[in-house]
Amino acid sequence: MVGALVKSVLIGVLAVILGAFVCLILGFVGLTIFAIIAKHGPEAADISWDLVTMFHNRETTVLALAALLFISGFAWGYRHFSKVGK
Repeated sequence: MVGALVKSVLIGVLAVILGAFVCLILGFVGLTIFAIIAKHGPEAADISWDLVTMFHNRETTVLALAALLFISGFAWGYRHFSKVGK
């Protein structure tokens, strides 16, 4: 029983780490595609991407996503590792 809990916690942490990695990659790909597609007029100024400011204003969203990923990973791991006969 304790082994199932420990393994489930590790699966939850792994889900958060993989989720953060996937969100980071998708964010960079999305920003790159947007930067390529965005039309610049003759009066357009250079714009830089400040990722810290983007995520600083969405702190609760990031924490909620991390909690959701952890809970789903933990639930899947606990369901998988606590089956009778394992």
